Amino acid sequence: MKHYRWMTTLGLVLILAAACTAAPQPAATSAPTGVPRFEATDCWFNEPPGEEVECGWLIVPEDHANPDGPTIKLAVARFKSDSANPAPEPIVYLEGGPGGSPLRSLVGQFGVLFGPLLKNNDLILFDQRGTGYSQPVLDCPEYNQLVLDTLDQYLSIKEAEEVSNAALLKCRDRLIKDGVNLAVYNSAQNAADIEALRQALNLSQINLYGISYGTRLALTMMRDFPQGIRSVTLDSVLPPQEDLYATTVTNGARALNALFDACAADAACNAAYPNLRQTFFDLKQRLDDAPVTFPVTVPDGSKQDMLLNGDSLVGLVFQGMYATSLLPAVPRLIV
Repeated sequence: MKHYRWMTTLGLVLILAAACTAAPQPAATSAPTGVPRFEATDCWFNEPPGEEVECGWLIVPEDHANPDGPTIKLAVARFKSDSANPAPEPIVYLEGGPGGSPLRSLVGQFGVLFGPLLKNNDLILFDQRGTGYSQPVLDCPEYNQLVLDTLDQYLSIKEAEEVSNAALLKCRDRLIKDGVNLAVYNSAQNAADIEALRQALNLSQINLYGISYGTRLALTMMRDFPQGIRSVTLDSVLPPQEDLYATTVTNGARALNALFDACAADAACNAAYPNLRQTFFDLKQRLDDAPVTFPVTVPDGSKQDMLLNGDSLVGLVFQGMYATSLLPAVPRLIV
């Protein structure tokens, strides 16, 4: 029976997009009066050198259709503009994933990723409901542990589906038992959170900057709350009518073909990496036939062997193409 490495880099990202990663947090609490509201607090991260930032909790209804029901807390950080007279409308960054946490993963690269945006405007980064520092967080340590336990294993597709589904169902059941209403962790409620943020900060309008899933969220905002939006920037659009998971394979194939075609059309790239498409699929086949293992550093700092097969290679290259700065190195990775 043909076997595949069940957890590619892409597969991990897609499943964790639904499950997220973080330490357990309390579920929604009983609603006090006055929501939405903003409560200042210390930042949860080391502030980037030279940047002035204010942090706080945005308190919103867990279900915006039930404003008197339980509330949740969203982690918000407002970075001050470099201008002495900034524009009144801040830029609100909408992270992708779904499930990404800019406050956990991007603040350490703030200057490179966001520094230029502070020229004329404040910048707001926040962890969307269910992610990062926000409470509750839709955390799945059950699945994270499964990934670590099987990092060096070569599971069949059936085996992979069975163990991953079992871990994710266990996570879901625990979250429901803790009182999390999973039905309200969606784009419509996310958009209502952003509108609540605008109101709580007394902003007449905001500028939206969304990437990947964040573009879907921005489009949802444009549909539901257009009156509070001054401008919108969309990077790598994921429109609401598209099914992210159903189109991932097609999108991945298109991206790979674009890479191979671009290299073949570039004289220097083609000379250095001739027949890159065939080289890639030959390597994939070799790794499917004879996977390799190599040591990696896992989140607790220890070393563990990881198995790499052809499917893992595809996921690795696909993820590598997300970063424009890495694109020139992708052919070398393949060869």
